[in-house]
Amino acid sequence: MQRIIDLSQVLDKSMVVYPGDPSFFVEKFKCFNKDKYQACCFQMSCHGGTHADAPSHFVCGGKDIDEIALDNFIGKAFVADAVILDGMISTKALKSSLTAKGDEKILILRTGWEVFVGTDSYYTDHPFFESRISSILKEAGICTIAVDMPSLTNKSGTIDMHLDLLENNITIIESLINLKSISKNKIFFSAAPLKIKGCDAAPVRAYAIEDYE
Repeated sequence: MQRIIDLSQVLDKSMVVYPGDPSFFVEKFKCFNKDKYQACCFQMSCHGGTHADAPSHFVCGGKDIDEIALDNFIGKAFVADAVILDGMISTKALKSSLTAKGDEKILILRTGWEVFVGTDSYYTDHPFFESRISSILKEAGICTIAVDMPSLTNKSGTIDMHLDLLENNITIIESLINLKSISKNKIFFSAAPLKIKGCDAAPVRAYAIEDYE
């Protein structure tokens, strides 16, 4: 029997955002007692909550979020558990785990960091990668990496890690939640971003489907 698992954070005024980013804001500009119907507008950083990064986030002249093919966000996915030692994600263990995948082109890497959502440390103390990983992912046929952390960083920093992936046309999806609820290592995954022209990222509504075939 199919099971759908919501992997997206709730967007709310009280949500903790990346230091320096604008807070999420929503308000009603039409209401029932005056207008007989309700309508809302909102404002946020495109990197707030569960979202996808486009190459233009770090690559000058890179593709914007509306230019990325939808099959980078939707399809069969392989779920792997990160091996973390002293805050560092093992590259060797990641490469080893990918030997168990089939034809899945999306990697969901589960680190357990989602338990810190809503805290200041969520953005500052998350695990980092031992080294660049684009060559490992491309060798395994991966076009997208999705994680339960707010950003991807390695020993050389956030910019280096993002450039390594985005310059090699590997899509990034960040800030997933509920990965602990996924019981299979092969699932159907969807995280289509809003089609915002000229933008370097966009919110997604991510979900997993188990036993989809």
